[in-house]
Amino acid sequence: MRGMGPTLLALWLMACGTEGPDLAEIPAGVWSGPDARVTVAASGAEFAFHCGAGSAPPPLTLDSSGRFDLAGSYELQAGPEPYRQQPARFRGRVRDQAMTLEVRLDDGSLARGPSELILGGPEPQLRRCR
Repeated sequence: MRGMGPTLLALWLMACGTEGPDLAEIPAGVWSGPDARVTVAASGAEFAFHCGAGSAPPPLTLDSSGRFDLAGSYELQAGPEPYRQQPARFRGRVRDQAMTLEVRLDDGSLARGPSELILGGPEPQLRRCR
């Protein structure tokens, strides 16, 4: 029995696999709310807001609680200055057909949100600020 520990461990790893759990992805489609739209595809996510926009490349993974934290870029599309993309985090949670979303710049400041969106919801009437 003394030499069984490594053998049992090896059998257990083979049975369970050495890969981590499969992570779910944000369902593809158009998510809409009163102040935001998110288009999710295999190529990444595109975000549209009143006077702003952003994007995040794949993977668009969800943890076991349906939360996401995506690295991407955001630009405020208002004011006299030229638009400038800034590194940002797109964070939120997906439950069934509903998403909560907020956008934080790399300095931690809140750029947008929280926004409530629905998969396949009505198209928002987003304002252009220029």
